Amino acid sequence: MFGRQTWQEALQAGSSPVKICRLVGRHVAYRHGSSDGWCRGEAVWSRKWADCAGFASCVWEMCRSAGVDAAVRLYYSTGCPGLGHAVVVGRSGATTWISSNGCYERFEDDAEALVWVARQMSWSVPQTWCRPLEDEEVRALIAKGSHEVRGNHKA
Repeated sequence: MFGRQTWQEALQAGSSPVKICRLVGRHVAYRHGSSDGWCRGEAVWSRKWADCAGFASCVWEMCRSAGVDAAVRLYYSTGCPGLGHAVVVGRSGATTWISSNGCYERFEDDAEALVWVARQMSWSVPQTWCRPLEDEEVRALIAKGSHEVRGNHKA
C-alpha cells in the first residue's frame, strides 16, 4: 500500500496490542504540551500528532475496535503536582503490556510498569502512583474533548 493509511484501514490492520502500538507510533508524532487533550482516535490519526492523552485515546480506541482488552491509566507523582501521564495497559497471559505515547513495552507485573513510567517521566518511584480509568470515564473525557487529567489527587 502506498501513502498513509486511513483510520478505517488502520483499525483493520491493528489486530494485536503490538501491531496497534507500532501503527500509532509510526503514524502519530508526540507533541509535548500540545494540549490537544482527550479526543477521538480518528482525530489524532488525521492530524498526525498528540500529547499523551491523545495517544492514549487513539491506542485505546484501536484496541477496543480489535477486541483487545485494554484500559487507560493515569500516572502521577506527588513530587510534581498538576502533572500526569496517560497510558494504555493490558494483560497478555501473565504479562502486563503498556503503551506510552505509542511505544509498546512488556512487564512482569503492574509494579514493574509503575517503575518504568516513573523513570520515563523522571519521577521518584516512591512518589509515583496510578489511577485506572473506567471505560465510561474515558468515553466521557473523549466526548467532551476535555483537557483535564482527572483524579490528580491520591485517594
